[in-house]
Amino acid sequence: MKNVMHLDKDERKFYRKHWTTGDPCLFDFVVNTQGLIDTETPEQRERRHQLIDRLGAAMNRLDKKIREVIRLYYLRGLTLQAIADKQGISVSTAYKRRERGLEKLRLLLQPFYEANYEG
Repeated sequence: MKNVMHLDKDERKFYRKHWTTGDPCLFDFVVNTQGLIDTETPEQRERRHQLIDRLGAAMNRLDKKIREVIRLYYLRGLTLQAIADKQGISVSTAYKRRERGLEKLRLLLQPFYEANYEG
């Protein structure tokens, strides 16, 4: 990997946590969006920005409770336990909301992904 910035201990911990979420592309996405590796062409950058716009629109279509779990987990870096404590729900409920949200986002973003990243 070229042009890699050195991360402090907390940043490495955050990235490792998300590396294990079952989505192998998430770590690459975070690294690229944080500017840690600059290998994108202008066309790829434009598609990424379009995807981010679509993701924002898709997030707005989620139920408020599900959207909040997704936001706290992926954007704030909270654990499912911390989210459950904050919202007064069980960890399994937080987990189910996260999984439902991810599935809904996959369905909403699939047409854009297929049109821009496959074939």
